[in-house]
Amino acid sequence: MPQFSKRHLFTTFLILIIPSLLYAQGRIIHSPPAGVEIGKEVEIFVSVENSSEPVTELKVLYRQRGSQSYKEFSMFESSGFWSAVIPASEVTDAGLEYLIIAELQGGGQLAYPENNPYDQPVFIPTLIVKAAELQEAAEKQGAVAGSNMIILSPEPNSRTKVEETLIAVSLFYNDDIDLSSIAIYLNGINITGSSIISEELITYASDDLDPGLKTVIIEASDLSGEPLVPLQWDFTVVSDKVRTESRFKISGKAVVDSRGDKIQGVTDDVTTSRLSFRGNYDFVNYKGLAYLTSKENEFLQPKNRFMFGLNTKYLMVNFGDLNPNVTPLTIYGKRIRGVEGILDLGYFNLHAVYGELEREIPADIMPKSEVLTDENGNRVWDKAEAFDDFGIDSIAGTGDLGEGNGVYDLGEPFTDLDGNGVWNGDEKFDDFGKDGIKNTGDSGEGNGVWDGVGKVFRGGTFSRNLLAMRASFGPNRRFQWGFTFAQARDDSLIATNLPDRVGLNLQSGRPAVFDYLSSDAPDGEKIEVILGHAPKDNMLLGTDLFYGIDNNRILLEGEAAFSLLARDITGGPFTKDNLDTLLDDDFDGKIDGRDIPINPGDYEKIFILNQTMIPLDPRGLNSLTYNAGLKMSYFKNFLRANYRFVGSEYNSLANPFIRKDIKGFDISDRIRMINSKFIVSLRFERLENNLAEDKENTTTTTSFDGGISLYPGRDMPRISLNVRNIIRDNSVDTTRIDDLLGYIDRRLNNATVTSTFSIGYDVEALGLKHRLNLNVSNSESKDEFEQERLNEKFEDDNLNGRRDPNENFTDENEDGKYNSFSSSNNTSAAIALVVNTEYNFPLKTQVQFLTNNNKSELSEFGYTFFGVGGKYLMFADKLEINGNLKYTSTSGTIEFNETRLGGGARYYITPKQSILASAEFKKRVQPEKTFNDYIVRARYSISF
Repeated sequence: MPQFSKRHLFTTFLILIIPSLLYAQGRIIHSPPAGVEIGKEVEIFVSVENSSEPVTELKVLYRQRGSQSYKEFSMFESSGFWSAVIPASEVTDAGLEYLIIAELQGGGQLAYPENNPYDQPVFIPTLIVKAAELQEAAEKQGAVAGSNMIILSPEPNSRTKVEETLIAVSLFYNDDIDLSSIAIYLNGINITGSSIISEELITYASDDLDPGLKTVIIEASDLSGEPLVPLQWDFTVVSDKVRTESRFKISGKAVVDSRGDKIQGVTDDVTTSRLSFRGNYDFVNYKGLAYLTSKENEFLQPKNRFMFGLNTKYLMVNFGDLNPNVTPLTIYGKRIRGVEGILDLGYFNLHAVYGELEREIPADIMPKSEVLTDENGNRVWDKAEAFDDFGIDSIAGTGDLGEGNGVYDLGEPFTDLDGNGVWNGDEKFDDFGKDGIKNTGDSGEGNGVWDGVGKVFRGGTFSRNLLAMRASFGPNRRFQWGFTFAQARDDSLIATNLPDRVGLNLQSGRPAVFDYLSSDAPDGEKIEVILGHAPKDNMLLGTDLFYGIDNNRILLEGEAAFSLLARDITGGPFTKDNLDTLLDDDFDGKIDGRDIPINPGDYEKIFILNQTMIPLDPRGLNSLTYNAGLKMSYFKNFLRANYRFVGSEYNSLANPFIRKDIKGFDISDRIRMINSKFIVSLRFERLENNLAEDKENTTTTTSFDGGISLYPGRDMPRISLNVRNIIRDNSVDTTRIDDLLGYIDRRLNNATVTSTFSIGYDVEALGLKHRLNLNVSNSESKDEFEQERLNEKFEDDNLNGRRDPNENFTDENEDGKYNSFSSSNNTSAAIALVVNTEYNFPLKTQVQFLTNNNKSELSEFGYTFFGVGGKYLMFADKLEINGNLKYTSTSGTIEFNETRLGGGARYYITPKQSILASAEFKKRVQPEKTFNDYIVRARYSISF
């Protein structure tokens, strides 16, 4: 066979097998929450099924709809489930977008959604539940009902400290008010010019108010010029001298939680402790938190969390695990462990961040075993964890690739599902290539004993440190111009636990490779340690501008940033001789006859310039990103227009989730009508890639979003409907034949339509109070070239779902090669119904029903969940008893039925102190195996 044909066979084999391997790795099981309310936190729950490797970390990336960058939050694992809470401040009427990423021990990832998650994340419409509460407040405030202005703070007849006084009034329910007519008086003095007035809110803040009784009067007219009923109320400002309470205040909560479980036959014990507190002393506010878990592991990124912060009028300082937001294009919500400071002097502000983005994970030799599946991360072999002695041992895991005889022989690697070290007949094995089942693994020879040498299967990572500073000028509320510098650099002198290191040699590239000579190795033999990546250096320069006009009804915003990334800094910076050799043909200390003006080594503290730099020639501006935006808020319209450009070589190690190689614009409008009871949202976006014109084709993505929200008032349902249509087209409509790769089909023209319907309804029926939340979503992607795709059939002799080289196929185009180009068609449909009921006696119940079905050309998966639970209060509400029954059924690529029965009790020792005990029993039935599992838990909490 000619050489190009062999390469083509290998390429087409990879094209066929890679999607199957991705699905075989596992799947994230998740159902988006129903009934998400504006201004309330959102809890996300997921589980990971059929993963071929242990999950080391799960992250939820979230953003408000229309934002360019994602914020990151780590999820926490408990009893086989992972959870995270999206803060209430991120849940606005624009809606919420998020995706979930699972990091696997071997370096792979799982994602939800599975298809294009960063560009097409989960979208959740939000419901305004506080509307009824605002209406009730308006009715209670008498005159407020006539003007539809609602007091938010200070409350009428309340007492407030000088530094905490904020006058805030909501205009949410007033469509007819003329904002230009609003006049605000404080004790007879007109403070309108010092107040901020928007479509929804009036605010005034001052830190130099004299103690005493204060009267606020707000006058306004409607759009026809008719005066509205003035809003008037009193409150009292108190000083330190008249305040009788203690100068030192603190409140918080402490929780200790211990859990033991057996999940799919694997036992695990976890203890966690949480402490959160906040308070103030005189003019200083403080807050802190600590989270400790027995899952903390030096060979993984931190799971423990610590934070302590101090805040005054002019200065804020935070220490510990932080998620700083410097600017959307540079640093935006990624966790660091370090210190953050914000100095606010009014017309000059400084924001500084310093800390560790990733901690060092040492790479060392596995002690006394060749570990493949170190599930508990203790670096030693435990029962049920497989080690592989390259084919000779009788206890093995995933196998090697080599030569075999087509049958299972003692000592060959296999998937030891039950951990007994014996091949049982139902477990896949690898006989070195002759069985048609090729598993991941190593190739080589073994002698059945540990030799102390070999390749480390889980390498370390470098310590990555971040320094960022942003200086800004101008008053924060109306104008600000900022300048940002940031540097993220790996420590290339990573320490390891390897014994007797001599002859260190770090080879360039990815992954980085250390070669060591060790006293544990035979004379002269090296131990090779593979690290996850070569050490990097990243520098960012940026500027941003904010300008507000007409009480911020018009906002002009813009930001630009430029990056340099050195992919490997192990060799240090260039010298002048390096530059001379790289940039011209003569070794004369000059470039094109001109003296070299700089020595890169002089600037290595700022950035390490070398041959791995991206971009190598910054003059092409491929590492530039910028955006410019306009926001307008008039006549109950919130109009937004934005243009963005993100170069293909722009890199921020502190903000890795920005979509690169993209330019385009989006325009949106949110229209509020009928006292904001009816809201219409519209959005159009057009983006294209290939900015450097270094790709064969340019893909254009066009999307249109439309939504309506209805909030008729109390005792009426809250309804939201959203539709999104996304079209992706690369203008390629033909296939071609390549001498090396053979038949190539790169046509792209598909349309994805996603619809989401949500309804929330508080209703009384049968004398009971019910809250119903229903969420229905549907997504369908249609490939315009579906009927023309060349997808040749094959005989799946070993039933592994993919074509192996020895299996026959239908050669439809008679080229002697197997061709498979599946269409991008896929569908997804989900329904979530949650009903909460309050009874006339101290009982509350919840009923849940969830169903989700997904289908593509490569796989099909569906699941159904039903759950019922309740809690009952006894002994003057001191004892709370709860119970639940849950059933889950899945089909398709992952099949199991699971029944969970649980219950527990919480006893309040005091109103702020409680103990909890619970247990859950679970039966999981899979096609070839049944698991009987349990979860037991004890918890103590105290508030202060």
